[in-house]
Amino acid sequence: MEKRTEHHKFYFADFLREEQWLADKNKEGWRLVDTDGATYEFEECPKEDWVYKTEDIKKEDDPNTFLDKFQEKGWKFICRSNERAYFKKRRIGKEVDISVFTDEDTRLAYSKKVYMNHMFKMIPAYILIAIYLYILLFTKIMRNFGEIGFGIFSTIGFMAIIALSVGVGVHLSERKRWKKVTEEFKSPERKEMTLEEALKQMDEKEDER
Repeated sequence: MEKRTEHHKFYFADFLREEQWLADKNKEGWRLVDTDGATYEFEECPKEDWVYKTEDIKKEDDPNTFLDKFQEKGWKFICRSNERAYFKKRRIGKEVDISVFTDEDTRLAYSKKVYMNHMFKMIPAYILIAIYLYILLFTKIMRNFGEIGFGIFSTIGFMAIIALSVGVGVHLSERKRWKKVTEEFKSPERKEMTLEEALKQMDEKEDER
């Protein structure tokens, strides 16, 4: 059976878009077998209509019983990626019962908590980098190691600045994405749309920008 790997970045608040993307892949003949949240492994399958859903795994969830309620409702567990579990179910008829999953508003609120926690965890690293750069640029301590030593320390400092910039950029992007998705969810027009129509509209607005 043929397999393939695809790289795709979804922000934590983008769970609906990720679910729809995986469902579309299944319709194209590729079903998800594993993911780490950025790299997706697929294997060839019949071009069928399956509903994909994800659920956030929280610290208070019991790992021994977490899957039970989903499997009792006919949802097939696919894999786990860090704080998220992936499920799928064959679509029979128009509607598929997803009541066992956490509602969208609660998940959006939790996604904000996740990116805030990630940001706070990085604060000590940011402080250490700032202290290192201060010592490098505004003191003579590292110059005592000679030109070669100072050059090495400067290179490390340059790499630290890049790491700091990337980290801040990622957190700001996650916050921006969360805000945008939240606004889309609260939009009055969305209440009259199907999930697929709402996601399509979100993508069209993104392309326009």
